[in-house]
Amino acid sequence: MTTTWTNETWRTSARAAARARHLRYWSTVLGLALADALSFLAAHYLFRSGHAVPSFVLFLDRGQDRSAPIDLFAVLALLFISVRYLAGDYNRRQLFWDGAKISTIALIVTSLVDFLLLLAGNGIYAAMPLVLSWSFLLVCVPLARQGARGIMTRLDVWQIPTAIIGCNSRSAEIHDALEHS
Repeated sequence: MTTTWTNETWRTSARAAARARHLRYWSTVLGLALADALSFLAAHYLFRSGHAVPSFVLFLDRGQDRSAPIDLFAVLALLFISVRYLAGDYNRRQLFWDGAKISTIALIVTSLVDFLLLLAGNGIYAAMPLVLSWSFLLVCVPLARQGARGIMTRLDVWQIPTAIIGCNSRSAEIHDALEHS
């Protein structure tokens, strides 16, 4: 005779732990993506609003009027956030300077489209709002992401379980760096 025993409380606690992991994961993704989106929104309203900047208009049908102009900056912001999500930057735990380096490279690559249209526009677009907005983002995005990490740490969402293997002084330095990142 074979007897099988299962503990239903184990199953519920495992499911609850899995739900908590998923909630923590999506909270960190949304928190960092929101920090990036708010940085782009601040740059738009501080430097680009009311100026001649690259935008595009959709023509839906010959009989209809054209749609409202869509600012290229908003499209680039959505593209930046989408690519950063697909690259896994919103759930990867990084030190500040490593994240700032990746953010800077991504912003420079994203801004190339805007600056190429500025050059192709032959003087119809204002250059200063573009330069100021992208310069502002080079500083604001890493700082906003660090601020979001700080808020999520206070809410106990950012702390990702991490195993450090080793027992030398370098391991202690890594621990301290990850503890305060």
